[in-house]
Amino acid sequence: IAPNATLAVPPADVPPLLIALQGTDAEATSRGNGTPANSGSRRSLKAVDILRSPADHVSEIRNIGKTTARFLVVEFGGAGE
Repeated sequence: IAPNATLAVPPADVPPLLIALQGTDAEATSRGNGTPANSGSRRSLKAVDILRSPADHVSEIRNIGKTTARFLVVEFGGAGE
């Protein structure tokens, strides 16, 4: 994610894990699906922090650093996959 850019992580039956990699300085906002964009909780993400939002939440990650923020994304299959 480029500096000052955001990445939206939509709700999913089985939400992915996002693991912040070295050099990452980002902020995550998580809110219930269908709630106003300015509501929800915020948390800072640095290297090795893990983000996993509840299935019914929308998360936005904003790079607040001066360099590209990088994440390892681990996805899990749904029922029967």
